Amino acid sequence: MAAAGLFLKKRTGAIFAYVAIAAVVNIALNYLLIPRFGVSGSAIATLLSFAVLLVIAMLIGRSELTIPFPLLALVVSVFAFGASCVLAAHVTSGSPWLDLFLHTAVVLVVYPVIALGLDPRLRRSAREMAQIALGRWRQWRGG
Repeated sequence: MAAAGLFLKKRTGAIFAYVAIAAVVNIALNYLLIPRFGVSGSAIATLLSFAVLLVIAMLIGRSELTIPFPLLALVVSVFAFGASCVLAAHVTSGSPWLDLFLHTAVVLVVYPVIALGLDPRLRRSAREMAQIALGRWRQWRGG
């Protein structure tokens, strides 16, 4: 989505350059992070290099096609995910498999509660989707 304008204007050379920059960032971060953090360092390097690619694509792609970036939704999502993960980390059972299930359940409950509580547009969208689903369910049940 961030590079949609570049695709539409057929600026594939520019896209190649941005991906190459992100690849160099990825390799450099892997070199720095893997010795200290192992596989987790590689995952962090990949995440950061994709973030670099996204930022570059948004900044450069904006000149070709402006797509509004939902900053509030990003902030709410990051906060809700972080808070739900912190809460899930405090749930322990002693069994790794049960902990995995419990952590997942906590995140699946807490994340939407926080996100819906903080973002009025998300609440409105959820309400509209629920009305559509209820209408379709009534049609299916009645027909």
